[in-house]
Amino acid sequence: MPGLKSVAVVYQGQYPVAGGLSAGTRRVRDIANGLAHNGVRVEMWTPAHFESVSGDDSDLFQHIRLGSSSSKPNSFGRQRFWSNVCREAKQKRPDFVIFYNTTIDSAQAFRNLNSQRILTAFELCDRHSTDAPNLPRKLVHLAAEWLLPKLSNLNIVISRCLNNWVQNVAPKVQSVIVPGLVDVATFQSQREWGQEFRKKFAISQDDFLVTYGGGWWRHKGLADLIEGFALFRKQTSGNVKLLISGNPRITDDMDDPRNIASEAGLDSSAIFPGDLGERDIVSMLIAADVVVSPSTDHPFSHNAFPTKVAEYAAMGKAIVATEVGDVPLYLTHQESAMLCKPNSPSSIAEKLHQLYSDRALLNRLESSAAKVACENFESAAAMKKLLQQLSLVHSQAK
Repeated sequence: MPGLKSVAVVYQGQYPVAGGLSAGTRRVRDIANGLAHNGVRVEMWTPAHFESVSGDDSDLFQHIRLGSSSSKPNSFGRQRFWSNVCREAKQKRPDFVIFYNTTIDSAQAFRNLNSQRILTAFELCDRHSTDAPNLPRKLVHLAAEWLLPKLSNLNIVISRCLNNWVQNVAPKVQSVIVPGLVDVATFQSQREWGQEFRKKFAISQDDFLVTYGGGWWRHKGLADLIEGFALFRKQTSGNVKLLISGNPRITDDMDDPRNIASEAGLDSSAIFPGDLGERDIVSMLIAADVVVSPSTDHPFSHNAFPTKVAEYAAMGKAIVATEVGDVPLYLTHQESAMLCKPNSPSSIAEKLHQLYSDRALLNRLESSAAKVACENFESAAAMKKLLQQLSLVHSQAK
C-alpha cells in the first residue's frame, strides 16, 4: 500500500490462547493477518505477563510479547506493558499503531505516541459499559469509550451504532466501519470433519442439527433459543438435536443453558460439548443443518456484530438470526438468512420449522450466505479497504 509500510497492533489479552481463540481474539488475529496479506509488515504486541502458548503457524504477522513475564496482569503489570509499548513504538516508529479495544489505562500510551508524532488508531468492537456487571466496572469501561476515541487519529468500529458513538464523542476524528471478519479459507467445508463430529457426539446422519457457538451472556439470547427449539421440537415428529458450544463456566451475568434445557425437557435432545477450538468449531458448523444467532434486543447487541454470523455465512450455512444491530444490513430475510424478532422464542421456532420443512429454501440460504461472507466479511478484502483509510490519514498527517 503506497505510503504505508508497517503497522503494529496492540492487544491487551493473551495470544494465542490454549484451547481455542475467543471471538475477540479471532478478530484481532484476522485484522493482523488481513493487513499482512495486503503487503504491510505487521507486528502484534501483547503482554508478556500472560502464560506463553505456542503460536499459530498460519499467522502472517510477527508476534512480540512486551513487558516482563514475571509481572502479573494487575495495575503494575499493565503499566509496565504500556511503558514497553511506548518504547517499542519509539524505536521502530511504525506508520500506525492500532490499539485493539484497549482499556482506560492505555490513555497515557496514546498521549505518549501522539507527542512522538506516531499515528494511532483505536479499534472498538463493542461497548463493555452496556453489559458491565456492576457500577464501578461500568464507569471504567465508559471512561475508555468516551476518552480513547478522542486521542486517536482514526477510529475503527464494527457497527453503525458504534460509529454514531465515536462520531458523537470525537467528531474531529475520522472513523471507518469494519464489520465482522473471517478468513473464508479457514471455513472451507471438509465434509469428513462434520461426519467425525457427529459420530463423536452420537448425532446420527438423520438428525436435523441446530447449533450455536459462542458466549453464554444473557444478551446472547440462549434462553430464547432453547425455548424456541423446544417449541420447534413439539411441531415435528422427526429427529432434531440442539448443540450449544461455549465455555461452561457460569457467572451472574450469564444464562446456564444446561439447566434451561433440562427444565424444558430437552435432556435427550440438547448437547453441550464445552469450549471448542477453531478446528472443532469448523467441524461443528460442517455438521450443522442450521446455525442460530439469537441475540436479544440489548444495547450490547446493537453496538457489537456477532463474529459467529460472519463465520456461519463463510461456512455457507442456513442461518437463523435475530434482527438486531447491523445483522439486517448484511443478511436479507429469506434470501441469505431467516431473520426473526429478538426476544421471541416463537419466532425462532417458526423459522426453524420453515427450514426443516423446506429443503429447497435451506439450500438457497446456504449458497447466498457464502456469497455474503465473501463480499462483506472476508478479512483480506476488508483490510484492503482499511489500509486505504489508514493511508489517507497518514498522508494527511504529513
